[in-house]
Amino acid sequence: MANQVEQELCEMYKKVFDENKDICDRCRGENIYLSKPLSAWLVGDDFCNPPGQKPRILFVGKNAIGNGLGEDYGNFWQVFEGTREHLWNKRSAFWRYTCGIVLKIFGDDSAEHIAMTNFIKCNEAEKSKKYADTSSPSMKENCIGGLKMLRKEIEIIRPNILIFYTGKYYDDYIKNNGVIFDEFTVNINEKKKIGKKNMAWLAGEGWIRGQRIDVLRVWHPQTMKRCDYISAICEWIRSCNQSRSIY
Repeated sequence: MANQVEQELCEMYKKVFDENKDICDRCRGENIYLSKPLSAWLVGDDFCNPPGQKPRILFVGKNAIGNGLGEDYGNFWQVFEGTREHLWNKRSAFWRYTCGIVLKIFGDDSAEHIAMTNFIKCNEAEKSKKYADTSSPSMKENCIGGLKMLRKEIEIIRPNILIFYTGKYYDDYIKNNGVIFDEFTVNINEKKKIGKKNMAWLAGEGWIRGQRIDVLRVWHPQTMKRCDYISAICEWIRSCNQSRSIY
């Protein structure tokens, strides 16, 4: 059963999709193979009621992958239970590397410690079998800029740490004030050695309605050396919020 935060998300999705049918219809006209939108992957029970001062980490991927995974809510798929039962601990890098990060930060790899979602709620169903980012410019503009869906999710989920698995191709939406964050400041913009690769690494802080969120943007885990990738992100998580006495 969906927890309280997940239920609030479902109420928001229904309202946004009902009230912005013109945006979704336009997007479907421009992208003919679109799936039905998917909800966030999950918001963990321990994330909602964290013991002590544990970090509230929201992981954000690119576009949602799959169709029909969960419960049909009319104008979107609710996938919270499906994620827990079928996707967490899956072999793909997106899930395995996130499990590894959770294990090192929280001491076990339960999905209930974190929240996970995607920038783009739909996918081009015919192409998404390749597990690639098939999001067109119009999909990004309609979902991120028009619906402001990620912004609305963040307002409900209320993370204090946000990790984007998106690479540099979503940076304009992250850095431009008023799209996701009211204000965003870049603190670090560099290359970080991950195995034999130099991964683009952007860290900063965003503000939404007076709430500060520490933000990290890295490349998608696919093709990255697992131990280096997990260690680098965990080191950042442990260091970014010392002033909050999270640890």
